[in-house]
Amino acid sequence: MCRKQEDPCQGSQLRVFGCLAWVHVQWKDQQGKYGARAKPAIMIGYNDKHKAWKFCNPDQPASIQWSNSAMFHEGKGWSDHQQEAVRPVVTAEVEEEGVTPAIVEEETRSEAAVEDLLPAVDSTVGAANTAILNLDPTLGEVLNSEDAQFWKEAIQKELEGLEAMGTWEVVHQPPGVPLVDSKVVLRLKLDADGVPVKHKARLVARGFTQRVGIDYQGTFSPVAPLGAIRAILALVVQNNWEVHALDITMAYLNSMLKEAIYMKPPEGSGVAPGKVYKVVKGLYGLKQPGREWNQEFDRSLRHMGFFQVECAPCIYTKGQGEDIAIVVIYVDDTLVIAPQLETVLKVKKQIGQRWKMEDSGEVSHFLGIKISRDRAMRTMTIGQSGYIDQVLAKHLDKHTKPTMVPMQSIPEGTLVASTTQQKEYLVIVGKLLWVANSTRPDLSLTVGVLARHMREPSQEQYQAAQWVLRYLKSTKEVGLVYRANESQEPLVAHSDANWANDATLQRRSTSGSVALVCHGAGGAGSRKIRQLI
Repeated sequence: MCRKQEDPCQGSQLRVFGCLAWVHVQWKDQQGKYGARAKPAIMIGYNDKHKAWKFCNPDQPASIQWSNSAMFHEGKGWSDHQQEAVRPVVTAEVEEEGVTPAIVEEETRSEAAVEDLLPAVDSTVGAANTAILNLDPTLGEVLNSEDAQFWKEAIQKELEGLEAMGTWEVVHQPPGVPLVDSKVVLRLKLDADGVPVKHKARLVARGFTQRVGIDYQGTFSPVAPLGAIRAILALVVQNNWEVHALDITMAYLNSMLKEAIYMKPPEGSGVAPGKVYKVVKGLYGLKQPGREWNQEFDRSLRHMGFFQVECAPCIYTKGQGEDIAIVVIYVDDTLVIAPQLETVLKVKKQIGQRWKMEDSGEVSHFLGIKISRDRAMRTMTIGQSGYIDQVLAKHLDKHTKPTMVPMQSIPEGTLVASTTQQKEYLVIVGKLLWVANSTRPDLSLTVGVLARHMREPSQEQYQAAQWVLRYLKSTKEVGLVYRANESQEPLVAHSDANWANDATLQRRSTSGSVALVCHGAGGAGSRKIRQLI
């Protein structure tokens, strides 16, 4: 086959007629964040005006399209696609994210559709000996349990607390105004060692019924980057500073809503028929409270004389030298750092005067991360053994043998995993991402590779995720250790990349980097390089 020299489609674009191809799906047509990024078709021609190929799906004869972004399997045809579970391969134009921590992104409706399969990573941790506990019981279960009285007290305390804070007004339901449903969520809280410490009840709004532009405008809310938090902890060790932790009680409820939200009262609330709650504060479960709370916290700290650092959100500083104070906020979990204990106590007092808080004193755990400090040796160790125990108890058979190898070659796979395995795969990868981003940079590459197969993972990829859990089983006590450096050695950074090690035809390389502060990892990550080799 030959093309005229003046044709835009040169010889390098020639493909076998009728061969199988995976055609890139444009972002606007993708079904959510984890929707298909490529669809199967066969190549049936060229476009004489544009550098593009003509494709058709034989199962949908009317689906003829033009595209200049596709991956070809010239040795295969449509019959091969029907017989094999061929994995779609995205092209260079499709962005792939690594596991480098980032601020929380604004949720879209397409992303919300994935929530049932990929729950948010919970920072609550638990040890293996408490894995048999039901950490998320239902209302029916707790009312018939031995701890029924504790749960009833927790529910009553929650409702009374919300009413005391003026969270809502009881009003007649406005005609024609849709109501947001409500639900009581129960949680058995554990400490960093996995010991039950509190029966907790929380009334939440079922915000998925809210309408953008009517019930809320924006949802974006940043948090402090985990890499920045680790770097600050390293500075604490290096300079022998003080660091305390506190938790803002019912943080979202400290913010006022701009929109009018009407909610159904929960069962047993005693509200008269025909009346509803008009929510005026940031009740959990609504779309906008995270954003409103972040803005409220930012305004208050600036009023206290703090300034947000330019390089990272949710990290504030005040003063210089021995008078410096640093505040780190991650939703409602807060760190207060300063060279002098008096400064820390002063800042905590100012925060306590504005919001109700639980003072944990000198930090021992933060975001489910256990923090152990030896002031005499000037070291600090951070790890997540308790959280890892909980993950292993839920997703790995206790008789499975551990391994010291973090990853084997992960094949594309030809056998599609069962629906149950696919759902569990998403949950496992989500939890591994949290561990890798928090205290285990040695998992960055491994988890990054697993995250490339979030849509329809194969049985081979599911087994690869199980392999990583086996590695965690043998290394769960591994963490990051920061040691004071007497030589005042500056930041040390390392980076490396393989050479076109991608097994697909894309031949993209994978890079990794780590920045060491006080002999421990500050920032670390691994990602697939976007440029083609």
